[in-house]
Amino acid sequence: HMRTQTSTRRVPRLLLCALAGASTFSQVGTAAVPAPKPTMFISVTGLDNPTCTRATPCLRFAHVHAIAKPGTIVQVGAGSYSDQTIEPKPEEAGKRIVFQRAPGARVEIAGLTVRGSHVEFRNMAIKSWSSKPTASDLRFENIKNGGFWIEGSMNVAIIRGSVGPGVDYHPIIGPADRQPPRNIVIDRVFFHDWTRSNSDVHTECLQVGAADGLVIRRSRFWNCAVMSLFLSYWGGGPHPRNITIENNYFDGGRDGGFYSVRFADHAPAFENVLVRNNSALAPFSIDTKPALQNFRVIANVAPLPAWGCNGGVIYRYNVWNGARCGPTDATADPLFRDPARLDLRLKNGARAINRGDPTSFPAVDIDGKKRPFGRRPDAGANERR
Repeated sequence: HMRTQTSTRRVPRLLLCALAGASTFSQVGTAAVPAPKPTMFISVTGLDNPTCTRATPCLRFAHVHAIAKPGTIVQVGAGSYSDQTIEPKPEEAGKRIVFQRAPGARVEIAGLTVRGSHVEFRNMAIKSWSSKPTASDLRFENIKNGGFWIEGSMNVAIIRGSVGPGVDYHPIIGPADRQPPRNIVIDRVFFHDWTRSNSDVHTECLQVGAADGLVIRRSRFWNCAVMSLFLSYWGGGPHPRNITIENNYFDGGRDGGFYSVRFADHAPAFENVLVRNNSALAPFSIDTKPALQNFRVIANVAPLPAWGCNGGVIYRYNVWNGARCGPTDATADPLFRDPARLDLRLKNGARAINRGDPTSFPAVDIDGKKRPFGRRPDAGANERR
């Protein structure tokens, strides 16, 4: 289902700066902790052997993973690697086996399939990857990739990095054999340029088919053809539950889409959902057909028509451009600084300043700044200074 990947819009400099800033560690006021040294090595010119040392590196990720002990740091040399697989093995419990690029190297993997557990990938490019139902405890940190497919896996974290571009397909978090993905975290990730070749194709920056435990926070969604985030349901397993979406910037649908985020009517129910302190350029849609259990929408800033309110949702301290869904909601122009460049910081005089929920807010904003800054938190993803 892969198509040639092309970018149809230039990524604004502001987003590139934000992405670069999210990919660095701050050590101000703390002592630097030396990183563990690698003990096994991979090279595009290597040959698989029993030791995989710096002098005699190995070639295949699968081989190194099969012989590595828990906690091993594997250094990956510069170059382009063919498709790789990570299979389960009997003694997987313990610390993750970490694959990280060599200092200063450019590493690209054509494709990656993960069936094993307790594995981490750092600071490299992966054209596409998938994790299977047997996989658990996976971490992808600062990965540049052209799409991912989480299929019934557990305990998967995607931290920083970027996802895109792609044409006529999209990243998916979905079930496999009625097993929903569980405990998935997406944190400070830049989704961008997911486009379609014609109006018959349904393309989002991220589609979720089911989840039991999903957190999407401090991430940016840019140039998504239909929607930034589409939460649906398929596979016949449990209905979606335990979902938190907070501190994100959501672009509007760029190619005929109506919503930034949609909770679709394909699901029989959505349970324990928190949508909090997001900023968006298109409305949120929460369909009326699914049963909504403990579904809270708090301190978001976005356009929303009057008919967009859902009686099964608890609304508090939102700033909508067009609607007022709860008694503490406000109606006002969001006054974002530069919507065309997805700069959703608040201008002077914005109604969302000091309008967040005083009892329910993230400890930091999308940029990691402490919240609240003023007498009470701001609504939206950014805490204005």
